[in-house]
Amino acid sequence: MQDLVFPYGRPVTGRHLVGREKEVKKILSLIGNGQSVVLSGPRRIGKTSVLLEVLRRLRRRGWFVGNVDIFGATTSVDLAEMIVKTTLKNRGISGERIIGAAKEGIERLRRAVKLKHVTEEGYEIVLSFAGETRRPADLLDEALDFPDTFASKHKKKMCLAYDEFGDLKKMDGNLIKKMRAKFQRHQSIVYIFSGSQESVMDSLFRDRKEAFYGFATPVELPPISRQAFSRYIKRTFTSENIESSPAVISRILDLTEGHPYYTQLLCQVLYYRVRGRKEIRIEQVNDAFEEASLMQQSYLEGLWSSLSRTAPLQLLICRLMASKEGASPYVELNDTKQNIYYGIRSLLRKGILRKDDGSYELVDPLFSEYLRRKG
Repeated sequence: MQDLVFPYGRPVTGRHLVGREKEVKKILSLIGNGQSVVLSGPRRIGKTSVLLEVLRRLRRRGWFVGNVDIFGATTSVDLAEMIVKTTLKNRGISGERIIGAAKEGIERLRRAVKLKHVTEEGYEIVLSFAGETRRPADLLDEALDFPDTFASKHKKKMCLAYDEFGDLKKMDGNLIKKMRAKFQRHQSIVYIFSGSQESVMDSLFRDRKEAFYGFATPVELPPISRQAFSRYIKRTFTSENIESSPAVISRILDLTEGHPYYTQLLCQVLYYRVRGRKEIRIEQVNDAFEEASLMQQSYLEGLWSSLSRTAPLQLLICRLMASKEGASPYVELNDTKQNIYYGIRSLLRKGILRKDDGSYELVDPLFSEYLRRKG
């Protein structure tokens, strides 16, 4: 499959990572000084891309690296597997193959790999996946310590990233306390914790009552500057022999409000419409925006339906934010301040709203436009 000219819907690194050099360098500096980092920001803002770029550069510097996406783990065994697999990759070992063989039994594992090699290299944890009576909690205990043991054995520093870290609260309330107790003893690992639910991440790392309070330095991803995005859009269209005027680029960024995911999506849809031509017209940008909005229709309708069915007050707050910039729900809405407070707090926790300079605004520009059109 041919690469997209403007990649969207997946993490990017290198030349497609726009306007994040400052944050990448800051994280690299903190990591290099042995300081763990908590990376937060709304969904689709580019956290995973920043995280992967940091890991890519650390790998080039000789570090061991790993990335665990908590979103894909539903049980403690899933999480244990992810940790072991991403760690083993640093030695070119397929965790998929040997853990799969271990699950089929010791004899199957014996045929798949040399057990002597496994134990000599310090991968005894793989054998634990062969034990049907092994308690999942014990297996996860061992897996949490494995990256530190692994890195120490090979005399390497390692950076291990946990993406969507806030989702751990849904899996096991005690797990986060267990992880903090283990991580603070690790000598060879520096951690990156990333999460979309800003209020959850803030609570985990800034609330004195939480286990991870003070464990990592916060790095928040701000909106990408229009200047940086303008240069990128101009450069990328030019590479395809398509002229994009300042007015065209300004219109693109006005429509998407500089949101990384939607800017990339709109530019890619626009590219499909104008490829083979020399320049872009404003009306083509508008048409491409309508097409991009239709592509997101199912997601937007699902969000509307979920809020209207389960949280009508939250939907009213969202509609107010979409229709009146800087409006106060406490002033404009006919409900108790307590109910409005809890509604706003829930929307912040879901990542639908964000607080900026004391006022609230919708994170998703297409959802905002969708609400305005709903009237």
